Amino acid sequence: MKKIYTAFLTQTDEMAKSKPAGPFAARMDVVDPMTKQHWNIAKTLWCPLSTAEDKLLSASIINAVLQRIAASPHGVVVVTANVQPCAESHAKLEMLARRLVYDQKIANQRFRVVYGADLNELAEMRPEFDDTDSYADMRRQRKNRRVSFRQIAFHRFPAVARHVLQDKKDAAIVNSDGAVVATARHGNDGILTLAQTAELKAIQDAKKHQAETDKTKNPWDLSGMSLYTKSRKLGPASYAAAQWTGVNLVFSSTSMIQDGTQRENIAVSNSVFYGIIARGPQSSRFVEYIRIDDPTIGRSALQPPSPA
Repeated sequence: MKKIYTAFLTQTDEMAKSKPAGPFAARMDVVDPMTKQHWNIAKTLWCPLSTAEDKLLSASIINAVLQRIAASPHGVVVVTANVQPCAESHAKLEMLARRLVYDQKIANQRFRVVYGADLNELAEMRPEFDDTDSYADMRRQRKNRRVSFRQIAFHRFPAVARHVLQDKKDAAIVNSDGAVVATARHGNDGILTLAQTAELKAIQDAKKHQAETDKTKNPWDLSGMSLYTKSRKLGPASYAAAQWTGVNLVFSSTSMIQDGTQRENIAVSNSVFYGIIARGPQSSRFVEYIRIDDPTIGRSALQPPSPA
């Protein structure tokens, strides 16, 4: 299987080289370990609004995976990325793997993530994408984390946020001018709508809004904005999204709004799932992470772009 994984990584690295401003690519395949046959399901490229791995979680791609593994009972789902997935992508891939196992679509440990450069290599070669502190930050006490947490009485929320949350929304993002730039409701927990918490959707919509209205900042830089939520406990994907974008998190300390927490993992609470992801990818019992530790493979796309 290593020969197949190495070929996937080499091809993914070549894909990533076509995006010098953001050198990340991913692909999803189903591999039969007995016959060595493999079927590519999708190939994706990073963009400022979405990681390459995140794009693999669209309903159409997940549906194609389900059809392929139904036809290949020994199939292994393989996600290949030229760089180790970030904490947010790690959490989302874990969601998919666990759901496939819970629904008896695949056996445990038949979901694998293959990558080349790790987060330390990425930080060294492309420091603008440095995310090496993400897991350590998740394990810190709340008061010492990168993300600002506040818990205040609901009546002290800005009027615009109170109005939105009383009007059947579960999360709202307010910018530094006091304007609502994104609102969202939780999605359902079906396998085709994974990672659809209101917080994740609101952050994604706020990034789109920023890309359209403020060309002076990166779309993912939401510093100065605040996310007001009904949730009491965020899962790791939602927290990691807040961590990367720099958005502040504000929770209600009163019961004036109904707790709208949605589990990111159907089998365990957000607190438990958060603890699992915070320990890092190698601790997963559902996903096997395989690093191709060869500096000649899967790293060429990370070379900094040449000066114009």
